Amino acid sequence: MPQRSTEKKTLLASTQLTATPVSGTGISVSAWLEGVILITVTAKGGTSPAVNLDVETSEDGTNWFKLQDVTQISDPTIGTTVPPAVQVSNFGKRIRLNNPDGMSGSSTPTMTLSADIVVKN
Repeated sequence: MPQRSTEKKTLLASTQLTATPVSGTGISVSAWLEGVILITVTAKGGTSPAVNLDVETSEDGTNWFKLQDVTQISDPTIGTTVPPAVQVSNFGKRIRLNNPDGMSGSSTPTMTLSADIVVKN
């Protein structure tokens, strides 16, 4: 049986999300077949902060297409990996997280998070 290899890559460095939409720059995943995205929230502000994230893929790093939704992250516990882990496969050459709608909540909601992907071939 062939040996499978895995590697942990930073998908989104620590980033504060606000009402303004944010997109990651994307990372190369062309050598990998599948992965698991792990999102960790390190800070939050406002009342009931919530965010919807999309996993996007691209062949050229310019034109991005939605691959799948991430379950809404709503008023999370700080310092924990947000469940569930997001399993992705069948992606293109690059992958990123996109926050197309900004934050929801009240009293100036914010959320600081980071995301890693453990990829496998």
